[in-house]
Amino acid sequence: MDLELAARLAERFRPKTILVAGRKLDRLHPANDLDHFFLADVRHPGTLGQSMVAQSIIEIVNTRFGAELKPLGDREIVNLAVQALSTPALHDRAARSKSARREKPPGSVLEPPRALIGR
Repeated sequence: MDLELAARLAERFRPKTILVAGRKLDRLHPANDLDHFFLADVRHPGTLGQSMVAQSIIEIVNTRFGAELKPLGDREIVNLAVQALSTPALHDRAARSKSARREKPPGSVLEPPRALIGR
């Protein structure tokens, strides 16, 4: 899978959402749940977004090197993502991250670029 091509096609045909592991993810509004591609920190893909990257890497390694790695199926990916989000430590970190983000002054150097998630 060509990530650049996938991103261009997603913007052209589904600018607000992207299909990952059989789920439609919101690309424009970041949040720390399974239905959003980007995390609330506005920089990093969430669990399902990371799975898309991992699946692409597996496909590239298999094609280029004949590695025959078996990628996870959509159901396995979603089950693992749900399990990860139900871990209390992750919820605590997400809450701290959201709180810290609110404390930053607008326009600070630490504010993430919004161009990454669209308008």
